Amino acid sequence: MVRRICLDGMMAAIYIALIFITIRIGDIRISFGALPIMFVTLCLGLPDGLAVAFIGEFIGQMINYGFTPTTFLWVIPPMLRVVVLWLFHLPFKKKGDVLYNHIVWYYVGAIVAALFVTASNTLVMYLDAIIIGYPITYVLVETIIRFAVGMLSSAICATILLPVTRVLKKGGYIPAGLPRPDKKKAAEPIQEEADPKDPLESE
Repeated sequence: MVRRICLDGMMAAIYIALIFITIRIGDIRISFGALPIMFVTLCLGLPDGLAVAFIGEFIGQMINYGFTPTTFLWVIPPMLRVVVLWLFHLPFKKKGDVLYNHIVWYYVGAIVAALFVTASNTLVMYLDAIIIGYPITYVLVETIIRFAVGMLSSAICATILLPVTRVLKKGGYIPAGLPRPDKKKAAEPIQEEADPKDPLESE
């Protein structure tokens, strides 16, 4: 449990760092903040993904803007990404498999999650404009660009996640019970070992 909490904290710290690292193409900014959220959600589960998304985004908001009336609204979109991605992952998990063994569904899930995130971000921006008092037209103009950039960022993060997970698994940083991402589905379902000495559960 202690190691699991430490891993969640580390992923939240990486999330905070990544939201400040963007690729700028004109007025378009591509961020990689989704990467640690996707990693934790698929490898550790829904509660860990929600915790990382909430803590990371909350601290990021505090660093950027301080505490405002809409601070807690801004943590909803990244948490929504976790929920949508988990819903795509859950049917495979029940079979002892994992979402990223199925590339098509993996990318569909990542892009659909990005659409939900962008839609919720747009709604929060609209509410923010009303509460804080900046022009609503600014929100409407950027909506189409935000959807396109959101899908692109999510697809890039999904692509990066596959080799990153392989490296971490081989290095022993990911618990042995977690399945390795592979383009070919395993012949037999991966059975989870009921080992009381699971590295994430032991203290």
